[in-house]
Amino acid sequence: DLKVDDQDILRQYDLGHQWDGTSKQPGLRKSVPPQQLFIERSIQFLKPGGMAGIVTPDSILTNPSEKFIRYWILRHAKVIASVKLPRATFEPDTPTKTHLMLFERRSQPINDIAKSNHKTFTAEAKVVGSDSNNDPVFLRTQEGDKILGSDGEPLLDDDLPAIIKAFKEWY
Repeated sequence: DLKVDDQDILRQYDLGHQWDGTSKQPGLRKSVPPQQLFIERSIQFLKPGGMAGIVTPDSILTNPSEKFIRYWILRHAKVIASVKLPRATFEPDTPTKTHLMLFERRSQPINDIAKSNHKTFTAEAKVVGSDSNNDPVFLRTQEGDKILGSDGEPLLDDDLPAIIKAFKEWY
């Protein structure tokens, strides 16, 4: 629920300005969630061709009102991967739906993102080895018994290792 409303700070960011959906307009926004400015600054810190991974709120990638943020990202970076994470990922501390994004800074912003033929790896993790109380979740047989690994320990029910493997093969 934090907002950045200092006009001197907002002036430093494209995303601190008014947008009509795909272009920056004159005037500053009254306030901006810090995660929006964080995305812009993360990309600015990269050298052209540099890569970064960040966790973003789901709303940045899905809300129609935040289309301008997606547009800004696509103009300035190639989205290499987007992995939707389950709500339990950061619970019980926060119930926010999130995505893990991996992007590469472009050497120059592009104007026509529709002509960019860049491909993006996408995946969805349904489970990440713990529940909303941060208790471990284990793989189980149809009878409900825990599945044990070669070391005799129960295996966590976690989609991330398979997603990482699939991403490495794709990349």
